[in-house]
Amino acid sequence: TVVVTATRREELLKDVPLAISALTSDDIKQYRIRSFNDVVQRVPGLRLAPTKGDTFTQIYIRGQTQNNQSVGLDTPVAFFQDDLYYGTTASYVADFYDTSQIAVLKGPQGTTFGRNVDGGAIQVTSAKPEMGVNETYVNATVENYSGAEVWGYVNRQLSDTLAARISVVSRN
Repeated sequence: TVVVTATRREELLKDVPLAISALTSDDIKQYRIRSFNDVVQRVPGLRLAPTKGDTFTQIYIRGQTQNNQSVGLDTPVAFFQDDLYYGTTASYVADFYDTSQIAVLKGPQGTTFGRNVDGGAIQVTSAKPEMGVNETYVNATVENYSGAEVWGYVNRQLSDTLAARISVVSRN
């Protein structure tokens, strides 16, 4: 079962009356999703177009985008990381290494998210600390000519009412 929070509450994906493509934390690990480019390969109707070199990327959902990059204009596809709105992808460095869910909501989302979200929204949810779980996870990849990657997390229950989670990533 996939639980989504696209309508600001937890619901099963099959009960949400929206066009949503969701990637769970297991999907993110299995398919090694680390950036927007990896998400595009798994979500139909989502496209990226680099503009201004690698510093800015336009996100298209169902063809909706904004090519005018004036400061006062919102893009029709909004991006949210843990309910924090990012006006452009230039202000966000995507690194989905400890993410519990990536949801791509298609179509107008202005009622739920505001900000003129006409084309849709990408909602990324970070992994949260879990009560009753004392776990350490480390993943290391070394490749012959392209470098190394190490990432992991530590989740600890500190008391009966408090848990903490720390995540680290390093790429070379």
